[in-house]
Amino acid sequence: MFERRFLPYWATACVVIACAIILLWMGREPICKCGYVKLWHGETFSSESSQHLTDWYTPSHIIHGFLFYGLLWLVARRLPIWMTVTIALGFEILTTTLIRDGLTLNVLMLLYPIEAVKDWQSAL
Repeated sequence: MFERRFLPYWATACVVIACAIILLWMGREPICKCGYVKLWHGETFSSESSQHLTDWYTPSHIIHGFLFYGLLWLVARRLPIWMTVTIALGFEILTTTLIRDGLTLNVLMLLYPIEAVKDWQSAL
């Protein structure tokens, strides 16, 4: 059961469970406030957008996942680690600068919301 080949699966399960516990502890709703989870939510401008399994953004997420995975598989596997990290940081800085959003800002606003950052993000 705890063979080495199953370690990635156990690690993934532990991370998912830890994230769920942290989000619940932070007061996040486990499902949409409407009380149920839909397979498809077709309204783009509603409070339920991105709260269900799929919506109009799902095809974009899938396509971007394929493109980024393919690009990284072609390019980054031949690069040294420091170059891959530099490219990832560059993309993070680019999205933060252009659209005032990114992983770093999302984590910051989840863990320690700052009103000045919120104002800066909504000024676009």
